[in-house]
Amino acid sequence: MLRPVDTASSPSQQGLIPWVVNALTCGRVQVSRNVSEVLFAVLLYSACSSSMLLINKLAVTSFPMASFVTSFQLYFCSVVVLLMNHYECIELEDFQWSKVKPYLIYVLSFVLGLFTNMMSLSHGNVETAIIFRACAPLAVAFLDWIFLGRRFPQPRSLAALSILLVGAYGYIHFDKEFESQGWLAYTWVSLYFCTLCFSMTFGKYVMNQVPLKNMWSSVVYTNVLGLPMTLALGMFMGEMQALKSFTFNDVAILNILLSLSLIHISEPTRP
Repeated sequence: MLRPVDTASSPSQQGLIPWVVNALTCGRVQVSRNVSEVLFAVLLYSACSSSMLLINKLAVTSFPMASFVTSFQLYFCSVVVLLMNHYECIELEDFQWSKVKPYLIYVLSFVLGLFTNMMSLSHGNVETAIIFRACAPLAVAFLDWIFLGRRFPQPRSLAALSILLVGAYGYIHFDKEFESQGWLAYTWVSLYFCTLCFSMTFGKYVMNQVPLKNMWSSVVYTNVLGLPMTLALGMFMGEMQALKSFTFNDVAILNILLSLSLIHISEPTRP
C-alpha cells in the first residue's frame, strides 16, 4: 500500500525497508509496515513472472504449437477460477454484454500478445524476450500521458527509463543474431512488444470504463473470451494438422503442466 507519510520518522520507528522507500521518494509514498507481507508478494510475483518465460520456452519447444499451448493455459485458468467461484472461495460477476463488448478489443490484444510471446520464444531466446518485455514501460509511460491523460514522466522517472533504454541498446549492440540478421531477428519479439504496450495501455482504459467487483472477474472475462480467439488463431496458423500428427511424450506433458500452474498463480496481476 502506498500513502503519504511523515519523513521525519527514523528507521527504527518505521522499519528499514519502509524507511528506505520513504527516503528515496522524498516522503511522498511509503511501503506498508507489514514488511514480510510486502516481501512475500514481491518475491512471489517476481518468481512467477521470470519463471513463466522460461517454462513457456520449454513448453513451446517440446510442444511446438504456440496457440494451442496458450489455449491450454486459458482453459485451465478459466476452469480453476470458475470452480473457486462455485465453491464460494471468490465472487465473480455474471457475463453482461455491456461489459463484454468493451473487453473484446482488450482480449484480442491480450491473445495476440500471448501468441507473439510464444512465437518469439519459439524462434528466439529467453534473454531477448526479457529485454523487450522490460522495455515496455518506456513506451507505456508516454502512451499513458498521450491517451489516458496521465502526468508526463518526471525527471526521476525519465532517468530510470533511460537506464532501461541504455541496457536494451547494450544488449542489441552485442547480440550475435542481430548482428547477422538485423531487425529480422527481432520480428516476433517486436510484434510482442507492440501488442504488450497496447494491451497494457488499453487495459487501464477498460478497467476505468468497465468497473468490476474484483480482479478475479477481470481474469475470468479475459480467459473465457480469449479461449475461442486463441483456438481460431491456432487453426488459422495450421496447428490443427500439426496436432493430429504430434506424439505426446512425458517431457511435453510436464512442461505444459508447469506452464498451466504458473499462468494460474500470476493471473490476478492481469488487467
